[in-house]
Amino acid sequence: MYSILIVEDDNTIRKGLAKIIRKMDLPIENIYEAENGKAAIVSIDRYNPHIIVSDIKMPQLNGLDFVEHMKKAGSKAKYVILSGYGEFSYAQRAISCDVSEYLLKPVKKDKLYGTLSRLIEQLKQEEQEQIQRLDNAKKIKQYHNVILREIMEGYHNSGEINFILSNADIYFPQNGFAVLCIHCRAINDTLLDFLHKHAAPLHIFYCYITGHSNIICLLNIAQEEYSEVIPLIKEHISAFKTAYSGISEWSDSAASLTELVKHARDALDYRLLDCSSPIFLYSELKKNIILQPALNTYYEEFLNSLHSKYPQELFISIDHLFDFLLRLKPVTPTLIKNSLENLVQYHLPPDKKKLLVNYMTIEHLYQSSESLADFRINVKQMFKNINKFENESCDNRYNNKIAAAIKYIEENYVNNLSLEEVAGYINMNASYFSNIFKKDTGMYFSDFIQKIRVEKSKSLLIQPRYKIYEIAEKVGFTDEKYYFKIFKKITGITPTQYRNGLFSDEEHIFEKEVL
Repeated sequence: MYSILIVEDDNTIRKGLAKIIRKMDLPIENIYEAENGKAAIVSIDRYNPHIIVSDIKMPQLNGLDFVEHMKKAGSKAKYVILSGYGEFSYAQRAISCDVSEYLLKPVKKDKLYGTLSRLIEQLKQEEQEQIQRLDNAKKIKQYHNVILREIMEGYHNSGEINFILSNADIYFPQNGFAVLCIHCRAINDTLLDFLHKHAAPLHIFYCYITGHSNIICLLNIAQEEYSEVIPLIKEHISAFKTAYSGISEWSDSAASLTELVKHARDALDYRLLDCSSPIFLYSELKKNIILQPALNTYYEEFLNSLHSKYPQELFISIDHLFDFLLRLKPVTPTLIKNSLENLVQYHLPPDKKKLLVNYMTIEHLYQSSESLADFRINVKQMFKNINKFENESCDNRYNNKIAAAIKYIEENYVNNLSLEEVAGYINMNASYFSNIFKKDTGMYFSDFIQKIRVEKSKSLLIQPRYKIYEIAEKVGFTDEKYYFKIFKKITGITPTQYRNGLFSDEEHIFEKEVL
């Protein structure tokens, strides 16, 4: 529905026009009135009408001066001028003011009806064109998001990055780049709002969510501004008690984006070693290089402890390894992770190594930990589970059944799976299966399926050709609203935010990317 403002100093004529228009079979919901140009300006600010019908000769501010003022102010309304003057000079000025119609008084009803009908059709057409433009811009944003994310996550060689960016029409206003990687124990709306609000001062060009509660921000920034923005990041990140950030060095080449992301992540890894600092600079930490020490004595103690029936011996051997590594100067995240990876890859017996496939890698275990103590506990628990898995034959039998159940879920998650169906598949009582499943996976059956569906949907969200309701259906959700609710519950953001790289409204910082 549309609205009209009638601007006429003659009360009788103004009221009469309003009455005539109300009786017309037109999609007009509101008719406002103003007795002169100055009053009309106030009404336009308040009501923002679609069509304005104005007399030409009025006190204080005449019709043409009023229209000229509103056009200069950026008004997009359709203007119809009513005049008792047929002189060419008035019509000529009306044309110069881009008036939609110039009607001579007395106005015939059919002439007024035809004029209003034509203008309403123009408004409808313009609305459709605007919707199409917004839809096209949204698709371009989604396409650009996919390209940038692929580049930053290392799916393209550095030698082809500039060509890919140019081919996708992605251009940067500044000739410089850095990457900010933020970790927060729980990504919430407060943090997302902060990034949205401070996108300009922090020079954030694009953001996206990764696993382990991390946010990657691409900064498009000049070299002289890079050093100035670091204290600003430190000041703001400090306000979030559970947030840490790693910042790469500055580079003048878009071809280095993948490397900059790696450097920002490497810097952020220091959060487990120094929880007192909210920000870690790769430029300061890259010099912390230490040769891999000889750890055979600690590896041998660990392997011997795996044959013990008592987990305390296993825990002590892991503590000995950690304590030795932490005494080294300088200790680095890479040193700790590599030492444990070497233990798994080159010293763990094959029969025990194959049991690790159901657990996180050392890298994922590190990234999902909130402190070094937390990481140490997680490592102990992982190796304890391997030992428990082998020593308890009864549990081994049930773990095999749970593994079969998980495989069945992963192959059929798009269907309306029930606890009873999966329990029946592995020939187990539903109630007993529920208890064993929770004990083995740490999750309730329904929560596990929801997590599987959400994780599967992430790979579809970065593909613009799928609408979100289609993705919800493809991964087993029958209701789009419920999919939004579960996705946000598990990830902390909505599917739209994940697809668009954090921000989804029309003032998204990604608009910089398509200008």
